[in-house]
Amino acid sequence: MKLHSIALASLLGAGLLMTSGCGTDEIKDAINDIAKPNVVYVVNGHDANITAYANSDSALLQNAQMKVFALTGQSTTDVYYKIGENASGHTSLAYGNAYLYVASPTCNVTTNGFGTMTDTSSGEGVVELINATNVAYTATTTNSITVNVDGEPHPITVVGGTSVAACSKASTSFKISDLGIVNGSEVSVTIGGTTSKVYEVKDNVPTSVDVDVVYLGGEKGVAVPLVKFDDIL
Repeated sequence: MKLHSIALASLLGAGLLMTSGCGTDEIKDAINDIAKPNVVYVVNGHDANITAYANSDSALLQNAQMKVFALTGQSTTDVYYKIGENASGHTSLAYGNAYLYVASPTCNVTTNGFGTMTDTSSGEGVVELINATNVAYTATTTNSITVNVDGEPHPITVVGGTSVAACSKASTSFKISDLGIVNGSEVSVTIGGTTSKVYEVKDNVPTSVDVDVVYLGGEKGVAVPLVKFDDIL
């Protein structure tokens, strides 16, 4: 068990003792205030490797790789990344939720030509398509996006049309309950003839968890279930 998990478990125990007799939502709110947990899912959309930072944690990420940062004890999480010695701008994320953070070479570019896209869990179990490129994504028979869950393909269609504008997102016709993602599920994305690396879900996944399907251009993409701290209570 990681130190962050141990620390959070300790804080959760203390919170539960102090909130004896309260309802589930009250306990979650109390724990939220005590532990100040945050979960940030960082995806690398650059062709080059990046070093991603979330407060004092860091990780080296290859192209189209995803890293989960689970943090406690801070009111905000400071997220940024570097390529070599050059750093992106900093993004401050308030505690208590699950966030997607995409390091993008084309979207919302500011410092040193580095850009980002972010998304926040809605808690409604929606599946959204995140277009992290500077051109519109239009589904065709040759580049349709399919989410694979334990070997079962789920072709993604966008509600209200087939196109997602550059550096934007759109809701799909799916909810997480339709995909059947649970603790232990192996999830990947197929675009055209290319399938991403398999991501094994490590936590309980209730039907309130959002899924972001991140399109990175060409035949590259990754699916990210935005599991936050209170989803596993």
